[in-house]
Amino acid sequence: MKKKKVIEGILFTLLIIMITFSGCDWFGKGLFNILDPEAEVKMYYLMNESTDVGEEEEFSLLSSMTFDLVVYPLNEIGFTINSLEYRYYSDGVLIPELSKDFATSYYIPPNNPYNPYPSPGTSSINIPSPVESSHYVFQDIPLMFQDGIDYLWKHYELKNITLTLTAIIEDDARHAIVKPVIQNFPVLQMGEDFEPPEVEILPKENIEVPAGSTVVLIAQAKDNYMIKSYKWMVSGGGGCSMCGGGSSFSSEGQVFSRTFSDPGNYSVVVEVCDFAGNCSYAAKTITITGEI
Repeated sequence: MKKKKVIEGILFTLLIIMITFSGCDWFGKGLFNILDPEAEVKMYYLMNESTDVGEEEEFSLLSSMTFDLVVYPLNEIGFTINSLEYRYYSDGVLIPELSKDFATSYYIPPNNPYNPYPSPGTSSINIPSPVESSHYVFQDIPLMFQDGIDYLWKHYELKNITLTLTAIIEDDARHAIVKPVIQNFPVLQMGEDFEPPEVEILPKENIEVPAGSTVVLIAQAKDNYMIKSYKWMVSGGGGCSMCGGGSSFSSEGQVFSRTFSDPGNYSVVVEVCDFAGNCSYAAKTITITGEI
């Protein structure tokens, strides 16, 4: 009998140790959490209505997209949101250049009055409303910062961009807490583009100049910010200085500039391709007259 009590005592001690270090549903996060309680954080977000400030494909709309974060403790422990970690993904792949840690130092006070023994059918927790202004409502948080929007302007090929947002928290008892806020939120869904760009060569008028003249042409696309490349090709005539022969592309860039030394009729063709891989062409005839 005495031996049985010893075994029961050992088993009980082991049980207490397991609860202390690993926690269980009985004690929430373990016995240590009873002695040194950690803030129980609850949060949800609500998107605000965006002001239409431009075309969506120009990313202008992103600058007005914000959300309100409603956050409060489920117990009497207050906490501070030290930072929000923004992580953006394109088709599931992290975009390191867009990663940002937004420092906030936003304090959430304890949810008082705290009553551990509320009346039946009532709750001691004050659940704030997103429409009310209080310590529990973190308002007008940007979905993307301006430097991120500027990056998208330069990398138009990025599609299907999602946001994962994480709050880095420290409570009043100095416990470190990592809390997911938003996961895989669709920030920008570009879809597939099968339309080739519309392009023309400026000036629109026919060009006729004497030999030895320098001709400057500009390729004008309807949406220049969507264009990835401009390539020029010259053929015909008696040749031109600084110009490749045959039918291969001889120069790149939106502006074409060449000096033509021999009389004749030349055909200048520009190939314009966008980030989706669609290409279109425009041509202009240049007449070179006389001798140098």
